[in-house]
Amino acid sequence: MSFDGSFRVDYELQRFLTRCPELASLSQFDYLLNKGDKVTEEEVVNAVGEIVIHPKYTIPLIGCFRPLARRIVDRAVSVLSLVPNLRCNNDEGEDLMEVDQEDDRGEVEDLDIEETIHIIDVYAKRGKGLKLHELACLAFCRAYDLVRSLLRSVLGYFEFAPPPFERIRQRKSVIEAVVLDGGGLLNAIRVSYRLLLAEPEVFSTMWDWSCLLDNISQFHDFYLGKNEEPNRSAHDIIWCGIRILSMLLKLNDRATASFNLCSQEAYSCLLRWEEYCQDVALEKAAWYLESSRENNFDLNGGSMGFNQCRSLQSSPFDSLVPSLENGLLKSGDKKMTWECGKPFILTSAMQKGYEMVFLAFSQRWPVLLYGPAGAGKTALISKLAELHGGRGMLFLLPVKINHQ
Repeated sequence: MSFDGSFRVDYELQRFLTRCPELASLSQFDYLLNKGDKVTEEEVVNAVGEIVIHPKYTIPLIGCFRPLARRIVDRAVSVLSLVPNLRCNNDEGEDLMEVDQEDDRGEVEDLDIEETIHIIDVYAKRGKGLKLHELACLAFCRAYDLVRSLLRSVLGYFEFAPPPFERIRQRKSVIEAVVLDGGGLLNAIRVSYRLLLAEPEVFSTMWDWSCLLDNISQFHDFYLGKNEEPNRSAHDIIWCGIRILSMLLKLNDRATASFNLCSQEAYSCLLRWEEYCQDVALEKAAWYLESSRENNFDLNGGSMGFNQCRSLQSSPFDSLVPSLENGLLKSGDKKMTWECGKPFILTSAMQKGYEMVFLAFSQRWPVLLYGPAGAGKTALISKLAELHGGRGMLFLLPVKINHQ
């Protein structure tokens, strides 16, 4: 965003290329930069439509071009729809993704900078459809974590693409999958769990998850039979599988204890999972800093007029709340009436605390609200519960709310 909070595509293009300087040398981006303020949004969308799939560029792209995020993802989805096979890899081709089984996620290798901007076409030509699909799942998962209004675009991809755990479905046993590509299996199951956590009602019914039940049991029995301790990657696979099954089957802790994953190792898996999901946290924190800078700009000479609807919609956390149209809050297929200013009034004094709470809530950090009577603590909690259906409403992180 520019200093006054407005969106300028030329400014954001320059900022993106500053964050990813290796792309600035490419003729396509050099041409767009030289156009200055004459560059159009459509030109930028076409230029970045494929590289949003690249793990290195997904987060900075969505971070810089938030207002264009849906068009960028839709562009990527339209190109991916032309790939003939997203369900398997050509084993005779060169492997483009090297995965360390003790690492957290795979990274793209062996692509020069010219091939990077056509990553979808390169993967398709080299017969790496499944690896391309897994990159797309990771990219769309990150993009959705950043901008929640992208759900329809993400679902549009899965209308023709297989589930993110396709790698597991294709193996007769999870043991075969671990032996051949344990790191790839971990990436697939983590992305699957991340999507399920983001929208459990949607993704729990979209795919057949039954393959996980058999394979995770086989995986556990395999190590139990060998009388050896699973490595870190194997523990993470078992833990993610247990968490997925717990959500789908509504299992309690006693049922999951049958997998013999000790509490200490389960806690270590949880910490690694939290670290894995923090890939978008820094970008969201930067949005909060942008918001603070824009507020200072308003106080130092900009408009000080306040409008609650504008504040909620223009906040850097607008992706965390449902859209507001004609007095209706839309959350998925559910609609709730809400008149601006009743009963929750977001004053300028409350806005900073309000945004801090939304930042913590988006990262699933516990929050503790404190402040004098009448500061708006109860109203804020009520509004959060209304917007998010009461899910995850645990407040332990101290955030002080000032008087209205």
